[in-house]
Amino acid sequence: GAGDLARVVVEDAVGIDVVVEATGAVEYGAQVALYAIEGGKHVVMMNAETDATVGGALKRRADRAGVVYTNSDGDQPGVRRCRGKRIGGTSGGSSH
Repeated sequence: GAGDLARVVVEDAVGIDVVVEATGAVEYGAQVALYAIEGGKHVVMMNAETDATVGGALKRRADRAGVVYTNSDGDQPGVRRCRGKRIGGTSGGSSH
């Protein structure tokens, strides 16, 4: 299953210090991050869905394991939102 694939992908990453997860699949992304953290690898989460769902728990696990868990804007809406905040304008999306 997806968990087995995630484990194999991370375990085969010999000599890799950082895993970037960008699939957009919540369960698979979480599993990749967990295996990376357990394997002593840092994680850059570009999968906004996974980060929003379990990012807090992954961050706590990473902190306990002594590795970095961080996210990135990743997708177009995230980049536009951050760009709007930096220049003091709007993100181009609808107002709430």
